Amino acid sequence: RSGQRDKALETFAACLEDAGAGSWLEKEILSQIEKLFRREDDMAGLKEYYQKLVEKHRHRAGLQRAMARLLMETGEPDAAIAAGRALMELSPGDRAVREEFIALLTTAGRAADAIPQVEQLLKQKPDDLELRLSLAELKHTAKDRTGALAELQAWQKSAGPGEATALRLAGI
Repeated sequence: RSGQRDKALETFAACLEDAGAGSWLEKEILSQIEKLFRREDDMAGLKEYYQKLVEKHRHRAGLQRAMARLLMETGEPDAAIAAGRALMELSPGDRAVREEFIALLTTAGRAADAIPQVEQLLKQKPDDLELRLSLAELKHTAKDRTGALAELQAWQKSAGPGEATALRLAGI
């Protein structure tokens, strides 16, 4: 607040060194760094600063996640997807990370690329009815009407008979 942004960034970087990866402290440090740049509407500076941090701390999933969001926000979907893929490599079995990557692909208009990611989640959780509906929606978006219909039929079979199932299916 006193206009000593460089000193603040230096202090945050030192704190990040000591903070555990994925900890609440790491999240707070990244949030404060982002506030410094956003206060001055310096998205290019934030991107550059994050790139330096990512090079130094490749193992920090939170940093990769923040970078991917920033790249998507600044209109760089290809770079954001690359950052999302790097995040997936850090946490290959983490469902939340995969779901974020799916959201990133969907936001970038790449439903066809998101389909295999949802299918991978379905292999891990075959009874997850909401995932099946998400897959049907993605297939519909990707113009795979037959695949979307097949997913809806599989969902209906898994959901079982009943009024709630019929109403939900009718709504879809």
